[in-house]
Amino acid sequence: MIKFKISLFTVLLSCTLLTLSQEDYQSQIMSKVREGLEYSLGLKKYNPKDIIIVQKLNSNNFYKIVDVHENIFETNKLNPPDLGDYEGTISVIEKDSVISVLWIKKKKYQSINIKKEEIPFRHLKSKFQNETFISIEAEINEIITQHQNEIYIKQLETKYPNIKTMKGENVADLINKAANDGTILSAPIIYPLEARHNNTQGVVVIGYVVTKNGDIDMLHVFKGLEDGCTESVIEAIKNMAQQFKDNDVKVKEDIYMEATVHFILQ
Repeated sequence: MIKFKISLFTVLLSCTLLTLSQEDYQSQIMSKVREGLEYSLGLKKYNPKDIIIVQKLNSNNFYKIVDVHENIFETNKLNPPDLGDYEGTISVIEKDSVISVLWIKKKKYQSINIKKEEIPFRHLKSKFQNETFISIEAEINEIITQHQNEIYIKQLETKYPNIKTMKGENVADLINKAANDGTILSAPIIYPLEARHNNTQGVVVIGYVVTKNGDIDMLHVFKGLEDGCTESVIEAIKNMAQQFKDNDVKVKEDIYMEATVHFILQ
């Protein structure tokens, strides 16, 4: 009975910490959104023809700002993807309820998009051209990544308590060490042609569990790299797992592995 109470307390404590972490995460995101919103509003004062479109909390609708007051906006509700199609009635939105910003400057569409799904205007916008917005976008992505990593670690600890951990820079070496029969398999990581062409260099960090059955479980990208580099590492990990099955290789125990792969052009 005492053990049950301790376990229940641990679960409740974990839930509380996760809730606090979620609140802190949302607070950080909203702070960056407001920063971008205030910046674009400031530029609009000098460029009245600029258009600012916002999305508000708990709503899938988008609104074009018509007038700005101290803590509220007067807006027109838009009917995307046509930016010229909007309702004539004025809707009032509180500034603190804004969760996404689309700033249209001289027909260049620049946005801060909090959610992973694409907004309806996505196909109309160009890449960020303003250094301030590039910075804000990068900071938001960093906050999102850190939060996702924290959730993953909690889930890993719950599903695989006291799991053995291995870290390294070579996917093949890591997984071969898990075999109990001395089998040596290989899975070369290909440097994507697109990445070479674009001179893309950096680090990919991926965590995953190799189970006793040789399966790959809970694969998670801690740090990705564009132009196919992340996908190349994932493909190598899955390739190794398939070779384990094809060669009937046995694994001693469930093992958590974390591969840090460097992409460097020679």
